[in-house]
Amino acid sequence: MSWRRGADFQKFLSPPDLPEDRVLYSGAAIIPGGFDHQGSPLVIVPRAQQSKLVSDLKSADIVKLFKYFLHHLSESQTRNCLISIVADLRCATLDVVSSIINSLLQVQCQFGGIVDTFYALQPQKKGIKKCLLKSLGLGRSKPFSEPPFKYVLLNEVFELFNYIDRSQLTSDLGGYLVYQHAAWVHFRKDIDGFICEYCRVMQRFPGLLALLQELSLQSLPAGAEEFQWLPHELQELYTQGRRDLGIDELLRRCETIVEKLKNPKADPHFLAMAGTAVFAQTLDEMYERNERIRAAVDKVELLWQQALSRAQLLLKDFQCKQKAQQIIDLIIEEGLGNVRAYKVEIANNFSQAEMLKLKYEDAIYKPAMELVVESEKVLHALGVLTEQGLGRDEDLWEKLNRLKETLNIAVDMPYKTLKAVCDFNYMFEKKVPCSEWCNTKLLHVTSS
Repeated sequence: MSWRRGADFQKFLSPPDLPEDRVLYSGAAIIPGGFDHQGSPLVIVPRAQQSKLVSDLKSADIVKLFKYFLHHLSESQTRNCLISIVADLRCATLDVVSSIINSLLQVQCQFGGIVDTFYALQPQKKGIKKCLLKSLGLGRSKPFSEPPFKYVLLNEVFELFNYIDRSQLTSDLGGYLVYQHAAWVHFRKDIDGFICEYCRVMQRFPGLLALLQELSLQSLPAGAEEFQWLPHELQELYTQGRRDLGIDELLRRCETIVEKLKNPKADPHFLAMAGTAVFAQTLDEMYERNERIRAAVDKVELLWQQALSRAQLLLKDFQCKQKAQQIIDLIIEEGLGNVRAYKVEIANNFSQAEMLKLKYEDAIYKPAMELVVESEKVLHALGVLTEQGLGRDEDLWEKLNRLKETLNIAVDMPYKTLKAVCDFNYMFEKKVPCSEWCNTKLLHVTSS
């Protein structure tokens, strides 16, 4: 059965694909978790890694990296995310400056003006500085055109502190924000790998719900053999569907990550990220996802139990009706047949009367009473099933009940006669007065 999305089910959007490791680990651009005075999250272009912008990375790589940053930064903001860029270009080459500006322009164009402010420590070389100004649409006297984003051009690092607190800057920019890029990459790969799987499962989750609903409403098998295998087949379908969905593995993975977030000492990369704002936010998000997964597991289990209960109920109803028909056949063929074929013999002494009574008990009465007891059990079971919402076969129920009563009466009459003969002979041989015997029988009749 193919998986289908529920139209009313919450949509889960996967994060963009992780950039290649060479891009992520390059550290050519980072999001250490700082903000400027306007509240915009910072993307820093570290001076030590700027050469990689032209030696190792292409413009498309940088754009993809910014796109990846934007996704995570926008998720952490309560308003539309506008980022600010910080770049120390004092020693940057012309190629580096061109690469940075061109990449920012592409990002600004592709994602609808998401750069709020560009903070740049200006190049020391006049030619490169002139190139920067020209790229920003600035001239000596007036702008050539409207700048693509706000800019703040600085000459010294300390000037940057007027716009960004030092607690929000990394050490290479004069700040004291602790940031380990390799740990951040490992952390993000671990979390994002889970989120991608989480989104995949949640997007396919309505399909499993649809499967369970269909299992609970499927048509009944035609034959007895298929009916016997119904719960087993449902179990196989459910187990396979749940395995294909992967929700149990997802829950285990989620709990593993939550445990590392709660006790980061077990993972050096998580430990390096502990104490940062993104770490605390991720823990809250993972708690929420864990609750959603558990709720999904509970819902799946509930629907499965409903489907299985219905199948078991149908199977029990089928078995009861089968049993009822078997008892009907036995009553007609053996119970009533044996009674009709039996000829009551009147014994002349107690020993013979006792023997005839015991012979009748073993051959006819006890088997017949067993059929009566089994009939009552089946009739009761059919009544319970009717109360549980299953339709009752009135003809079958009435037929079994009528035959049960008929057999009970038919088998009891010869038995009472044999007992009476047995009692008479016993009293006669013991020389019990006739009046006492009559009183005994009258008391027996009255009590019965």
